[in-house]
Amino acid sequence: MYANTAHKSVQGNETIKKLIAFDTGRFKSQSSQTTVSQADTILTGDKKKAIVKHISDAKHKNYEAVAYIDESKTVVILVLTSRTLKEFEISLPKFTELVSSYRFLSEQVIIENKE
Repeated sequence: MYANTAHKSVQGNETIKKLIAFDTGRFKSQSSQTTVSQADTILTGDKKKAIVKHISDAKHKNYEAVAYIDESKTVVILVLTSRTLKEFEISLPKFTELVSSYRFLSEQVIIENKE
């Protein structure tokens, strides 16, 4: 599992819908054997609805669950990836737990230089 973000100031990322369309389109363009399905939304720790897609690619033997969480300036992306369907299915409950634990803290990050 890993996390990523997409900043909404980037063309194509302006909305969560546009980002999901771009992201899933990219997966489909890489292999004709890719399937994308809508999974149940997951409620995050701060009560946002994470949109979840399940992506499988038989050609590259890859299975993913991707949760998209809409924030004001970014879309947060949490990903579970596995090489086998069995491992993917075993890991899904922990992925749901990870997404459920997500809470946005602040856009006002201050990094202090302590020398």
